[in-house]
Parts: sequence; structure tokens; C-alpha cells
Amino acid sequence: MKSSSPYRDGQYLGRAEGSVTPFVAYFCNGMAEALAAVKSQAARAAQRTERDVSPLLRQLDPRQRAALTLFRRQRSATTEELAEHLGLGARTVLALCRRWIAEGFLELHDASKKSRSYRLTPRYEALVMGYEA
Repeated sequence: MKSSSPYRDGQYLGRAEGSVTPFVAYFCNGMAEALAAVKSQAARAAQRTERDVSPLLRQLDPRQRAALTLFRRQRSATTEELAEHLGLGARTVLALCRRWIAEGFLELHDASKKSRSYRLTPRYEALVMGYEA
């Protein structure tokens, strides 16, 4: 049950006349509820057998993280699909893809000029597919 606020209950009379005791009690009860929820979530997370991928995700820039959502839906993507998904121009995406290949984020899937496509390297594919590389 959520604590009631001393401000809503009309107990706060102003700085000079009022007591801070109701506010401190309200604050402490609110913190206890919030920390109990955190403890419960941590216990549920500890029971799962999934590996923690947050360090790997933190290494990615925002555009790479956005590209991951596209690769969750499909294993490979053309330059045009990436451009549309990221809201960028085709030339910009082509330059990004070259850089991402050099960084080990993407690899070439189809090298043809007209339908060039990319896929994630095994390390990042494992991330979106939910298995370890």
C-alpha cells in the first residue's frame, strides 16, 4: 500500500509552523517501497540463466543499437533498408557500414553492387538471437 503524502493530507503547515516528521516518514516509506521493488527485481534477474550483455551494448553507439533492432527482425539488411531504418541517407549509411565492418560489428553478406547486404558478425548476432557466441 502506498504511503499518503503529508502534503496531500493537509499536515504540512508551512516552514515556520510545520513539522518535518510527517515528510521524513513519508520519504522513508517511499524509499523502502522503491528499494523493495529493486531487491525483488534483482532476485528475479539472479534466477535467470541469461548472460549479462550490457557491457557489450555499452560499447555500441546509438546508431549501432538502433541497427540491432532491424537485425532482430531479419538476419541481413541492404544499405537501403538500413538507411530507411536509421533515417539516414544511403551514402551516410554506406560510410557507416564500411566503418562498422572495420570495427567488427558488421560483415558483408552479399557483395553485389545492386543488392549489397550486411549482417551482424557472430558476436553481435549472438546478442540479438539470444545465444552465446
